[in-house]
Amino acid sequence: MVSEPGWRQNQADSSSIDAEQKAANVYLHKYLIAEPLGMGDFDHTFGRGKRLLNKHDYAHVFNQAQYKSSSGSFLVLAQPSLTSASRLGLVVAKKHIKKAVGRNNVKRHARELFRQQKASALPLDMVLLSRTGAGQLDSSEIRQQLDRAFKKIIAQASQSLNQHVE
Repeated sequence: MVSEPGWRQNQADSSSIDAEQKAANVYLHKYLIAEPLGMGDFDHTFGRGKRLLNKHDYAHVFNQAQYKSSSGSFLVLAQPSLTSASRLGLVVAKKHIKKAVGRNNVKRHARELFRQQKASALPLDMVLLSRTGAGQLDSSEIRQQLDRAFKKIIAQASQSLNQHVE
C-alpha cells in the first residue's frame, strides 16, 4: 500500500478546513449578524420579475387601469397583474423633474416603498407617473406622497377583491 505524499495530505486537510470555515462564515453571517440587524431577507433588489419591462406591460395598465390613486405630485395606476407577483413601472418625466438627481431620488423612494408594500400579497401591475411639482419636493414629502398613493391603490384593490368574493 502506497501512502500519499505529505504535501497531498496537507492539501486535503486544508481544503476540508476551508469548507468548514466557509460554512461557519455563512452561518455566522446569516443567523448571528444579518437577522438581528433586520437583514435576514436579502431580497432587496428590483429585478426583472418586479418590473414592467415592455410596451405590452405598460399598455396593459394604461389602457385598462382599474385602480387609480393621486397624491399631489404623483399618480399611480394599477391593474391586476398578468403574473403571480406585483410589478412596478416608473414614468418619471424630465419635463416634470428637470435634474437627473431628482428623478433618480423619486425612483429610489418608489422602489423602496414598493418593496415594503409587497406584504399586501395582491398581485398588481402598477405604474407610477410623476406630475408637475414633483421636482420641488424633498425626500420626506416624496415618501409621504408615494406611501399614501400606494396604500390607496392597495385599499382599492382589496375592497374590489372583497366585493367579488361576496
